[in-house]
Amino acid sequence: MPFIKHNPAKMYPQYQSYSHAIEVSSNSRLLIISGLNGYLDDGKTIPESFEEQCEIIWRHLGTILDSAQMTYSSQSSQRVSTLRILIRGLLFIEDCHRKRLRFI
Repeated sequence: MPFIKHNPAKMYPQYQSYSHAIEVSSNSRLLIISGLNGYLDDGKTIPESFEEQCEIIWRHLGTILDSAQMTYSSQSSQRVSTLRILIRGLLFIEDCHRKRLRFI
């Protein structure tokens, strides 16, 4: 089964031998995205507020989807059928959900 690493140049550098995402293809395509964080493109700076970090994470997710010729839109030829998000810290779920609604 072939796989493709997705490490878009527009994002902060990936960690060592770690990829931002791996695409597995056979009869269908599966994009497995690693844990993203709210780092700016320099890979060193992170905003203080959770809300700003969420905004950046959603933009990073879009960049990775774009690198795999996928989008948030269900009207594209390659659509995202399932998006599962794990958030550390239950206090922030509502904030993340509000940001998610802007993108999906």
